[in-house]
Amino acid sequence: MTLFLKLTAFLGILLIAQVLLSLSYDLRATGEADGPHLDLPGHLRVSVPDPDHYNAPPEVAAVQTYQRTNPIVGFAWQPSIDTSDGIVISWGDAPPGVVSTDEFGFVNSTAAIAQHRSGTPVDIVGLGASYMGGAQATFFDYFDLKGLFYYNLGQGRYTVPQFNAALQAYALPLKPKWIVYGLDEVSFLLIDDFEGWKRSGMDWFSYHGGSWCGPPRKSGFPHDQLHALGTLPHALYCAVERKVSKKSLVDLSEAQKRHLVDATRTCVLDAYHTACDNDIGFILLLIPSKTRMTSGPTAQNFLFERVVPDLQKSGMTIVDLREPFAAVEDPRSLYFAIDSHWNRHGVYIAAQEILRAVMGGRP
Repeated sequence: MTLFLKLTAFLGILLIAQVLLSLSYDLRATGEADGPHLDLPGHLRVSVPDPDHYNAPPEVAAVQTYQRTNPIVGFAWQPSIDTSDGIVISWGDAPPGVVSTDEFGFVNSTAAIAQHRSGTPVDIVGLGASYMGGAQATFFDYFDLKGLFYYNLGQGRYTVPQFNAALQAYALPLKPKWIVYGLDEVSFLLIDDFEGWKRSGMDWFSYHGGSWCGPPRKSGFPHDQLHALGTLPHALYCAVERKVSKKSLVDLSEAQKRHLVDATRTCVLDAYHTACDNDIGFILLLIPSKTRMTSGPTAQNFLFERVVPDLQKSGMTIVDLREPFAAVEDPRSLYFAIDSHWNRHGVYIAAQEILRAVMGGRP
């Protein structure tokens, strides 16, 4: 028992030392400090990272300028941005693009927005996250050449319940002939994040550390109790928690995986039945990750294997891009070299597969 107590004490001291070394130490400045801090003797100030504030990297901060809260889907782009506004967004090694948005805050090409505003009937609406949002211009151009009007309601950082919220609030009023529901291999990981935001009663940015894509505000025991004591106690606790846990978003227990897979299945089936009830064709588009197509399945890429068999029983049309992507001589050519998303080549293959589904398998 003595050895156990000594070992426990040693590990506790080691943990405290790690936490203390991870904090920032500065000579005390005059005036109020930004964020939680401790003033020590010798004019030394210890700054503790605020767990409720997200220090966004430059790319994220640049996008943040043009994001707005939305009570239905949490957030979207600033509505009615025109290309004449000269807003250019760069992300990774994807080509920089001039942004244009509709009255809801969804990015679409100026031609697509003009057709929408003129009352042109929409043939295909795309829902999803960053893959679908980034594909909108290529999809529009491709389907326009085929005599079909494609309109985007996908947005980077959205998760599966947000796809459904966008379907109900924005897609159904457009009365499209088809819904393309883009499901990638990680979009389901943020389901609890979205549901937590809805329960919080906070606006999206406040709940996510001041950003459109920051981590959610920590709640529950003991976070709620520590919040009541002030920012500093909560910040110190979170600093210790980070050192103890060190878990990433994809480090899930089997129970958590089952929960997220079940929630995804429910959302997709709800969207499918909603489309059917409104006489709208429904295509589930499975978008494989760059990692899967270049290195094979990993422990993190398990969603498709778990959710697809049950969804196939529903009778919905499923376009699985794993097979056509694997048929390409070098699947790496379908994705950006640095960014993890598909490039124009990958989007073009997806558009071909969607068209085959829309046309009932005819070339």
